[in-house]
Amino acid sequence: MATKYIVITAGPPRDELLDALKYGYDTERAFDVVFTGHVNDTPQHFQFTAHITGIQHEDGSGHSFIVTAYATLGHPLRGAVTFYYDSRSRSGVINIP
Repeated sequence: MATKYIVITAGPPRDELLDALKYGYDTERAFDVVFTGHVNDTPQHFQFTAHITGIQHEDGSGHSFIVTAYATLGHPLRGAVTFYYDSRSRSGVINIP
């Protein structure tokens, strides 16, 4: 069985990603971010919204992160996810269990 993954082809800049974490639990307004991607090598793109719950530096560049979020898309992506994201190229990858 082939591994499924989502290739992120567009996402927020670093400041917006960090603000999404900073204001993630603000009771006055929601601050979710939008990503665009496609499943495996399929050409069909879709958007999904993510509520950022954690960010870790992946390396020392300051642009490469391991992001934990609650994604709201539906099948195949719903619920808590952890993924790699590069804010410089605004790309990344999410493995789908």
